[in-house]
Amino acid sequence: MTMKPGNEDLLAEAIEATRRAGADDAAALIESERSAHLRFARNRITRHSEMESLSMILSVAVEHREASISLNKLDRKILRETAERVVSYARKAPRNPEFVAPIPPQKYKTTETWFESSASLTPDDRAMVAREICELAQANDVELFGSLNVVDGGISVANSAGLYATQEFTEVTLPVTARTKSGKGSGQSTESEADWRKVDPSRAAGKAVDSAIRSRNPRRIEPGEYTVILAPAATLEYFLFFLMALDARDAEEGRSFFSNREAGGTKIGEKLFGDDITIRSCFDDPRLPCISFGGAFGSGGSSAGFYFTFGLPMRNHTWVERGRLASLRESPYWAVTRGREPVGYPLNMVMDGGETSVEELIRETQNGIYISSLWYTGPTDMNEIMVTGLTRDGTFLIEGGELTDALCNFRFNDSPIRTLNNVVALGKQEKREGEFIASVLPYLKVADFTLTSVSDAV
Repeated sequence: MTMKPGNEDLLAEAIEATRRAGADDAAALIESERSAHLRFARNRITRHSEMESLSMILSVAVEHREASISLNKLDRKILRETAERVVSYARKAPRNPEFVAPIPPQKYKTTETWFESSASLTPDDRAMVAREICELAQANDVELFGSLNVVDGGISVANSAGLYATQEFTEVTLPVTARTKSGKGSGQSTESEADWRKVDPSRAAGKAVDSAIRSRNPRRIEPGEYTVILAPAATLEYFLFFLMALDARDAEEGRSFFSNREAGGTKIGEKLFGDDITIRSCFDDPRLPCISFGGAFGSGGSSAGFYFTFGLPMRNHTWVERGRLASLRESPYWAVTRGREPVGYPLNMVMDGGETSVEELIRETQNGIYISSLWYTGPTDMNEIMVTGLTRDGTFLIEGGELTDALCNFRFNDSPIRTLNNVVALGKQEKREGEFIASVLPYLKVADFTLTSVSDAV
């Protein structure tokens, strides 16, 4: 069964119910989803579940006092009762000094986000995938853990200003972790696509298994500043904080690395990195399919305000072009009050790369460290975009142009700003899916990356 979003009549009925209850402004969002989750551990399937859901978020404002409520029963009686309840909550709320009215109807560029190949996957199909990759792991005497998650859904939004938008989507995610039976070696890889035909389960499992086998019996070396090769999975978890820092309001109010504290204003147009550094967010990149509309944060911390501007058209952004800061992200309140156009919050990151393979990057490195991925990353100083975290799932010494010993993991403390200024070479791009955004990023060879301590975590 394929779930169709639609729901225009139901959304209109919800908006009308809030008006009858006394709301000045209203927005309603419906999410419909059919999902399947197959889990496996230690080379066998441990759980399989399927679920269908239909839920609504209803947001209202009364004299700029806002409230939101969610519900998963959508008959007329419940809609009417819920509308009355959320309006009563709004009347008791403080006024939002950064209130942004619901946005009017918008025009959208069509993006392809729903695929029959994903929606039609059966339980037997999913079980066969798990069986094949678990047998691959067993043949290599390692244990495989992970899940195969399939989502077939849709999202629809409407508001009291007349906006209506709807789109279907599919998503298949296959995160795989391999561990040696001794517990000393670990590897991880994830495949994530809207179109199942682009997923390669054997590739994901093979990468994880290979890294687990290679990383057995790690050697301890002293922390310090090293030349490193960052795999795209590592760069994504690290550079996420760079994307988060690209906020126009923070920069214009002098609270950001991107503030020009001497001249005032921002660093837009300034040369921050080398000519080979270009970073974008591209909602219509076919490698990273995104729905054509979305939301944006930054309306006085209001959750209702988020839904009043949900339905903003997605746009492509160039953040850094040939080393120069090209633009900053606009929140709706900040854009509207300055006569600029608000747009949806970017959902991916693309960085230009080169033609050099990772194998060539390694061969060209006499002494260094290869880092497969990072985790537990977090900011320590967002004014300078300083980030800390741990390496994981395969950290290897490079000597004489070859991967030699597996290394114990490290804690790192560094900044994407410093890293981008220390890029020695850009390798080929790869798609990677993170916890919050998807990306197409190159392998990066970076000088003087700061590894501050050794970790015994595997």
